[in-house]
Amino acid sequence: SDSATFDDIYKDYEVLGNVFGVQDLAAERVQTMKDTLASVEETLGEEVYADPIRVFVYDSGEEAPFTACQGVPGDMIKKAGGISIFDDIDKGWATPSWDEVVERDPDVILILDYDYDTEEKTEFLKTNDFTKNLRAVKEGRIYSACCSDMQGSAGSAKAVEIMARQFYPEKFEK
Repeated sequence: SDSATFDDIYKDYEVLGNVFGVQDLAAERVQTMKDTLASVEETLGEEVYADPIRVFVYDSGEEAPFTACQGVPGDMIKKAGGISIFDDIDKGWATPSWDEVVERDPDVILILDYDYDTEEKTEFLKTNDFTKNLRAVKEGRIYSACCSDMQGSAGSAKAVEIMARQFYPEKFEK
């Protein structure tokens, strides 16, 4: 749902654990996710969450971008120390205009990768009239995350860590 968060992912696991009689396994998976997120939170620190990096999520679309706003993907970005530039749109996903992307001038761009198409999408962003002059593009701050993990899955907590490492590499160098 559009307002889903990690808590909903945890609940799904509990339900599945009960349905299939594997409560222990489900609880273990949830705990692993919670531990991963706690570790990211500790590494990033409060000041990052107080002033998150502004992220444009590029899923797909050339005429107009399909992007993540709220819901699970939005929650994941927040846990990685970022905030979607379209966080004010009350949906999990939306298709705003390229003009709006330019206007909101993201700090970083996060490409959602489907079977290794990050390079193609990066090339599109570097050559498209709307996006080629964005600060994030010029500074080479284009990162990627696995698309399926952004929907709420066992890989979601790990994906948060991967995003956090891309957004704040200096914090993880210790």
